[in-house]
Amino acid sequence: MQFSGAKIPVLIVLAISCLPSMAIAHGASERFIESELVPTRLFTADAETGAVLAINLPTGNVVARLSTPPFVMLLGLSPDQRHLFAMRGRNTDRDWITVIDTGFDPESRMMRQPHVARTILGDKPAGVVAGRLTTVGSRVAIFMEGSGELQVFGDDGFSTPGALSVRTYKLGAPDHYHYLENDQYLYVGHFRNGFLQILDREDGQEITRIGDCAGLHGMGRDKVTGRLFFACRADVLVVGTAAAESNLEVARVAYPERRLGTFLQGKDRVLWGYDEGAMPSLYRLDTARQPYRFNTMPVDASIHQRVTDDRRYLLVLTWSGDLQIRDGWSGALVRTVKLAKPFAEDLRENTDKAVLPDIDTEDNRAYVSLPHQGQIAEVDLDAGSILRVIDTGGQPTRVVLLKATAGLYDIVESESTGHRWYGPDDIKKGQEIYEAHCTGCHGDAGQGGPGWGLQGASAADAAPPLNGTGHAYKHPLNDMLATINDGSSSSSAGGMPGFDRVLSAQQQRAVIAYFQSLWPASVYVAWSMTQPEEHSGH
Repeated sequence: MQFSGAKIPVLIVLAISCLPSMAIAHGASERFIESELVPTRLFTADAETGAVLAINLPTGNVVARLSTPPFVMLLGLSPDQRHLFAMRGRNTDRDWITVIDTGFDPESRMMRQPHVARTILGDKPAGVVAGRLTTVGSRVAIFMEGSGELQVFGDDGFSTPGALSVRTYKLGAPDHYHYLENDQYLYVGHFRNGFLQILDREDGQEITRIGDCAGLHGMGRDKVTGRLFFACRADVLVVGTAAAESNLEVARVAYPERRLGTFLQGKDRVLWGYDEGAMPSLYRLDTARQPYRFNTMPVDASIHQRVTDDRRYLLVLTWSGDLQIRDGWSGALVRTVKLAKPFAEDLRENTDKAVLPDIDTEDNRAYVSLPHQGQIAEVDLDAGSILRVIDTGGQPTRVVLLKATAGLYDIVESESTGHRWYGPDDIKKGQEIYEAHCTGCHGDAGQGGPGWGLQGASAADAAPPLNGTGHAYKHPLNDMLATINDGSSSSSAGGMPGFDRVLSAQQQRAVIAYFQSLWPASVYVAWSMTQPEEHSGH
């Protein structure tokens, strides 16, 4: 069909006039509240793709895969847990820092979806210890090792479009730093230049230096005396922070065999020392005893070490794939858990990206990344058992836990007042009933049926876990009682039958008491926060 020249402009005008109505023709979408109560959110860096994964616990659901410039070397959580800093490996000339908004609201303790908030260009950025970011006071700080600076961020504007407020503290020289602080000073150890630089915390001005500490790599603290311990190549430098010994060298501690790479803060006043690679011994330093002296104990060659948050356990992940659970004060072996197949003998980490396994802990549980298996293992440390394995795919390396309910643990876990609604007698009675009626579907340890979480699993195999690794914490007490009493669906269809004619109301409550006793504090606290007011104390 042909159009005359006179008609073409008319058609164009008609077409253009239709565009506005087409643009506003979309119907309004229904809004919903995105935030939810999530006890813990686990972040892990994937060495295969360069992404950072966010996993909600206890459900184990992957809720986000956040793209970062490949590949991540460090993951550091801010003090308020609102932001996670993913620092890129150093194999390019652009050292990007990806700032991730974790989705956590410290006031409500609710979670939203995590997202990438902004990207910062650094110069060999560093300053992460055990998944936590360097701080000056409560402010976020990042070491720029290429330029010899400590950048201190003055406000929390990472999730807003405006410019960031930054104060820059000049350091003695570009270097690799190891760092401690107290109420008045910053203590910055210089690895290659071999000195400890002491700065005023408020303005960054240098107070003094302590030299003769070549290869300074690792630090610890005795909270009773305030003394700081820095692992030098030849020995350990001890620096005072109180009274007449403030900012002075007060001792040197000889190594029994080889140098140390870092310290872990053990139970009471014990420091545990280790180094990368197949270290043949654990180094134990009891800072309550002077003169200072290391004790050693043989240990299987380890690839990673961690002390639990409560300092009860020292965790040693061996190259053979075992997790040794040791006493946090004595180092005595408590139990061993077989986690994985052996790690490759040639597995070594350079500065281009993270490749080694990692451990983070909460309550009585440890989360161990297994890069060579594409998994994260959740371990019950008290029982010495694997609760489950979360398949992430790829190569999960660094692990950081965002603990949304951590500050509320004492409210429900007080040994003197017993804030959980049940007591020992309820647990004992509930365990007997559980073993008689519930293990066939929910597992002998509350781990759930073999088909839990799998698509296509029959209802009979898909009984949810009750040990604090599923969604049970989302259900109020009355809903749990109703499910036990009435069942979840017709028993002929494979669902849970009702126990109204089998168990009394008191027995049903006892069963709940038993499986809730398996829940860690973080999960129980989250459950308590969702209860109606009339059931808050039960």
